Amino acid sequence: MRVIFLLTLLASCDEVTVTAAKRKKLVWPFDASSIWNTPIGTGARYVPAELKAVQTSALSSSFLITTSATDPLRPLVRPVSSADRCGGMEVIDMIRIPDLFVLAAGQNADPGNSAAIVQPDGHSLVEISGFGRCEPGGAVVGYRYPDSDLLRDGRQGGQGGSGLSSLGGALVPGELLGPVPVRHALKVALSSALYYFADPSRPESCFRWPADRCDAGFAALGEAGYHGGNPALTMGALLAIPANTSESSVALETDVGRAMFFTLQNYGAYVVGSAGTDWAIWGARDDARVLFLNALGADGRAAWARDVNRLLPLLAVVDNNAPDAVGGGGVPRQPVAPPLAD
Repeated sequence: MRVIFLLTLLASCDEVTVTAAKRKKLVWPFDASSIWNTPIGTGARYVPAELKAVQTSALSSSFLITTSATDPLRPLVRPVSSADRCGGMEVIDMIRIPDLFVLAAGQNADPGNSAAIVQPDGHSLVEISGFGRCEPGGAVVGYRYPDSDLLRDGRQGGQGGSGLSSLGGALVPGELLGPVPVRHALKVALSSALYYFADPSRPESCFRWPADRCDAGFAALGEAGYHGGNPALTMGALLAIPANTSESSVALETDVGRAMFFTLQNYGAYVVGSAGTDWAIWGARDDARVLFLNALGADGRAAWARDVNRLLPLLAVVDNNAPDAVGGGGVPRQPVAPPLAD
């Protein structure tokens, strides 16, 4: 099974160690000018995001799967019922995937899963939103989104709520757990009912670049809808801690919290989906999610969640994030990403 899974902390630390001269496309993907790899700039114009503490923080799952030319084509199917994602389905495409690859018990029930399936050329990506695989050799569950490429900008992909990348912003094994800073933007999903803005009479008001869409229920009532009052905070918003905020002014209690402060101030986090409840859900590759939760343990996860609640109210929207001024433009706060090795 050609799936990128690292199960030890030692291997994880090796995975995120990148020399100044090069980086690995499966570890730190996309062009140096990608939205995910561009630091916040000195020209960033901040608008308060007006976020509050959440009930809890969690990690979502993105799956990175590699294939070879000998792997078979299998049906990609749309679930007829969200309550039975392995039941009656409609075939919408055929995609290449290793027959032995399946999700762990319970994971198929999560419609928030996304996947990037690396094609035999080693860099082209098939992007799937709502990803699931219920049995070896069986159909793949989900929706096909625009294809992407590990060597290009990585903007679009299988993050269903926003149309952004499955891999972009996702933590890889070892990130936040060791001394190596996370030098790319993160991705996050928050409560759409509490925070995301939309004017039902103007469907385009519910997202902003680099997103190209929002959830279909943006005009719905209750938790499915968008009822936030801040026009700057929509799907695709880039959130960051303003440059004039010092880490020493925040009573963070964990190394993970301090690592997040660095990344949120220097690279930010893109709003990519809806949490469906008052949670903050941060993007991670599934192998990184498992490692992170196991490394922290119950007490460490609780302390991390407290730190996230100290960080959320500090976040602002980089209101002038744009194709010609990614991160707000100006002088980058951090060095640009090194070139790809392959």
